[in-house]
Amino acid sequence: MSERFPGMGEDLAMQEVLEVNQVTSLPFGLGLVGADRHLEGAEKSAYLEALGRHQHEAPTDLWLPVDCMDERPTIALADGTKDPDVLLKRRAFQLAGGTVLATTKAAVAADAAYLRDAKNITDAYTKTYKLLTDLGIPDAAHAGCGASKLVELSVAQPVSQDVLIKTFGGLGVTAETVRGPLGAIQTNKQRKLEAGFYGGWNPEWHADFVTEHQPENFSYLQTADDEVGGHHASGLLLVKTGRYFAKNAFAAETGRQSFALTLDVADKIAALIGTNNQERALIALAFKDDSFNVANHIVAPGLEVSA
Repeated sequence: MSERFPGMGEDLAMQEVLEVNQVTSLPFGLGLVGADRHLEGAEKSAYLEALGRHQHEAPTDLWLPVDCMDERPTIALADGTKDPDVLLKRRAFQLAGGTVLATTKAAVAADAAYLRDAKNITDAYTKTYKLLTDLGIPDAAHAGCGASKLVELSVAQPVSQDVLIKTFGGLGVTAETVRGPLGAIQTNKQRKLEAGFYGGWNPEWHADFVTEHQPENFSYLQTADDEVGGHHASGLLLVKTGRYFAKNAFAAETGRQSFALTLDVADKIAALIGTNNQERALIALAFKDDSFNVANHIVAPGLEVSA
């Protein structure tokens, strides 16, 4: 099914409308986001239908920036962009913390070969930045990023392995497939944590770095003076392979928000930076592990996951 959507430009004019359904709920959460945003009945149906309409085909001839999974609308970019119509049409993938931070944490957790000589998480980040930008993959980040603030805490206070396995089970992954690899990831992270590897991370340095190097991909998000800082997500969307989620357009149309993860992009990055099939698979899984461990410190238990 295709429809024409006003204000989205000719390249987005005709789009297949995807069917989106709730697939699970997160069985963890130490935060507050989503606690009062559960939807039922017609409101939930409309929300899911809009999630389907705002996933657009990603270009195959270039890498889009990978924004954070943060659900709050983008109101400006560090290069001076503020036009709401321009931001409405902005194309970006999403992973926890943005391109390089998400990749760095996943690669560290997987004990990736290219980071074996990294002195600390900041050194690992700069090495990853060079690797990805040399491959043509741009960095991205945003002001006040929770994932950046949680670099060490998301490792020091993780979701238990049994609960993570249950979470993957809700997404159709069998425990036998992930139990061993998740154990290896947790062991790697714990070893690095005990060695002080994550301790020197500075979110302000991170923001300054991306602002200086790629201001066109450093976002300022809509905040609010409430206990959740404007985080008003009603769920988490797992974006369809080959698509990106137009979060600003979704929020403008519905007045609602949704976290989003573009996990096929994580798989593509893992395939590019891993040195063998085992390492690639572990990096890909570590992206997902990190996303859930970051989310754990932000969301309330029971946040609904849709796909």
